[in-house]
Amino acid sequence: MNSNYFIVLALALMSSQGALAQQADIHDAFFHALQSPAGVYKGELKGDLATYLQRQAKTTVPVLISVTTLKTFDQPGCKRLQGEISMPGYTWKDAKTGAINSFSYKMAMNLCPDGSGPMPKLEKQAPDKQRAASQSNQQPLKTKAINSKIKAKP
Repeated sequence: MNSNYFIVLALALMSSQGALAQQADIHDAFFHALQSPAGVYKGELKGDLATYLQRQAKTTVPVLISVTTLKTFDQPGCKRLQGEISMPGYTWKDAKTGAINSFSYKMAMNLCPDGSGPMPKLEKQAPDKQRAASQSNQQPLKTKAINSKIKAKP
């Protein structure tokens, strides 16, 4: 059977189950997943990135994006998200190995609702331990050795 038949069938099944969402650019896809109770977004990627990928691949197949939550941070609304961009039905031949590959690109990012990343956790130490730790990391200046190496110009 033709591989395009399986792709069309898979997309039809996904859309009938409501798994395939509206069209979105990459920014929207990540924010939809961030705000989704399930932490997931699946849909067709539109916009400049999708157009660029289709031009580079010289194809008109749809560019799909799937964003899932890898981790939820303590900071409210902040998550580590993984996005995967794919072009079902598009394959390319590796010039070195001759292997036939499908297009897929994965990326991950930490994201909060305001667009920033989560704040790092700071370890709390007793003041005495902080002072001792900072003092042990400091080394005395070796000015005598440095000064002896500097020669005065006449």
